[in-house]
Amino acid sequence: SKKINYLISQVCPSCRKVNHSGVFCSNGCKKNFYFDQLCVCVEYKHGDLFQKLMIRFKYKFSKDLNEFLGKILVNCFREFKKKLPFGATLVVPVPIHKKKLKKRGFNQSRLLAEILIKNFGELNLCDCLNRKEYHADQAKLDKNRRIRNLAGAMDIKNNRDLNGEVIILIDDVATTGSTLNECSKVLKKMGAKYICGIVLARARLYSL
Repeated sequence: SKKINYLISQVCPSCRKVNHSGVFCSNGCKKNFYFDQLCVCVEYKHGDLFQKLMIRFKYKFSKDLNEFLGKILVNCFREFKKKLPFGATLVVPVPIHKKKLKKRGFNQSRLLAEILIKNFGELNLCDCLNRKEYHADQAKLDKNRRIRNLAGAMDIKNNRDLNGEVIILIDDVATTGSTLNECSKVLKKMGAKYICGIVLARARLYSL
């Protein structure tokens, strides 16, 4: 039957070895990553219901799906927040470039972030990242080109001070983690203490 399969375990964001809370399993794995933890909500398979929903949401601009997908995020975070080593206060959505925002009409990560904060009173929205350059769609690139494509693509709005903040960084689907990483690099530079990425799913290359 067609359904959404929630993940019952997490993995190291780098080597993907199974663990309890989506942290890096060694210093070797953490090398070159700026975020500290990654929570993935649901299983992602090519051709499954979730993939079809994501294509409708992102590429056919079905904004109304945000409530359904947001509920997945809320259900997942309700359990996952027990695995955070610090109490999080800020929710930061991964930005999209203003050209893409104009075409799509919404930033799907911001919609998801808004639903999350609506359900957890201790969280506040901090839409502080800016995608300053328009690049090729990450979904069409291989791993090395994804990393190069994003280098220096993000900056912070109004020099926002994030000193000591624990941040939940929201995106819809991660693949290599390069988008989350580039965002985290900027957030850490502005003083963020700890960053946990939360994504609906993690895809393999070329699967979306």
